Amino acid sequence: MFFSWVIFDKYLSVYYSSNISSIKDYKNININTKNTAAGWRLTEEKLEKEKNELEWLCGFSEAESLFFISNTGALKFKIKLHYDDRNTLVYIKILLSRLASRDIGVIVDSKDQHESYFSVDKFNDLFYIIIPILTKYYFTTTKYLDFKDFKTAAEIKKASIIEKRKLSKSELDEILILKSGMNSLRNNYDNLSLPKRNLTPYRVLGFVEGDGTFYISNLIPQFSIKQHFKNVHFLHEIAEFLNNLPYNPTIGPENDILNTKPVPGVYISEDSSSLNVSNILQLYNYILPFFKSLEFKSRKVVDFEYWEVAVKLKSLGYTTLPQGKKLLVDISKYINKRYSTKLNIAEAPKDINKIFDLPPVYDLASGLSYKAYSDIIKVSKGGQSGYGVNVYDKGKLVEGSPFSSYTKAALALGNINISSVITKKIDTGKVYKNRYTFESYYPENIN
Repeated sequence: MFFSWVIFDKYLSVYYSSNISSIKDYKNININTKNTAAGWRLTEEKLEKEKNELEWLCGFSEAESLFFISNTGALKFKIKLHYDDRNTLVYIKILLSRLASRDIGVIVDSKDQHESYFSVDKFNDLFYIIIPILTKYYFTTTKYLDFKDFKTAAEIKKASIIEKRKLSKSELDEILILKSGMNSLRNNYDNLSLPKRNLTPYRVLGFVEGDGTFYISNLIPQFSIKQHFKNVHFLHEIAEFLNNLPYNPTIGPENDILNTKPVPGVYISEDSSSLNVSNILQLYNYILPFFKSLEFKSRKVVDFEYWEVAVKLKSLGYTTLPQGKKLLVDISKYINKRYSTKLNIAEAPKDINKIFDLPPVYDLASGLSYKAYSDIIKVSKGGQSGYGVNVYDKGKLVEGSPFSSYTKAALALGNINISSVITKKIDTGKVYKNRYTFESYYPENIN
């Protein structure tokens, strides 16, 4: 069956077993270079050999990294993640250490084990490893401006490192002027000065693993990326990239006769911008196969695999079956809500593969539109038959539940017009009029 869980800790150690005996042994990398400037440098050959991994690192760093300069002129490259995502930092440390043939960076955990930090603060590691990587595989968001200032600061500091002395007052002043306009202190965002380059699959994946979301809203699988409005240009670039993905569904006609190429919506709201794809066949025919063809480097792979099941449940019509809808509901309650620091963690859905032993309800290979199939099934089943609706009034089950239809549930609340409200809020946990919540009811023989 197509669905199999990736245990991420095991994935990392297996993936890198040919380079490092285990994640715990990453400090034991053999150092074959001399402690000279030439020995510290990355070669063009190494940068090209690891292209996919470094494109991923570029995309992920574009979303998650920070270029820091202290008041004393110390430089630091940092990435902060949730503690549960610590192994992504281990992956990055292993990648950089393997490239450099020496130990690069440190990983530090917060005392409460809520957060983990990867930090590179040795000057030679910054100047000869981090900066060359991000110079070749460069950013095109406004983070490029911070990197550019950080690189300039490193070039100013280089002389003092070579001469083994402290920064002069003039050197420190130059560096602090750069610091005063970086990160959250930056006021000048000249997007016209940003460089341009074509997106690559792994750069997109890295950025999505940082700032993207595979989620379910109102029982509809969706894909989204959010950014500050100053980077809306980058979302448009990603939208164009997604629009040019190849047609590659698991089930479907030989050609995309329904013209389901992704057309992501890009929106601006106050100081934020977002990209969103919610059309189920755009997700199934293009977005899902694209991400499935790549190797995730973070625990977002777990959410992606749950999301993959949700997309297939919806696109292949399994949600017209009571057990299919129940599974989608269970996934929606769990996906993106599994972090150990959350007070209430939903139980992971079980028997994921069981429903796919049944043939798909919708035969996408026939070329019929998704709506046509939806209408055919709805008519053949007499609407929402097969499951009912439980209505709760401030947590207490309303008398008459489970109702056999949305209309009957609406009538029980005294307003037939709210059946559309039930459609939007059922199984979402969202409260109607500060009182009512709605949940699907499944016959006891539904597993």
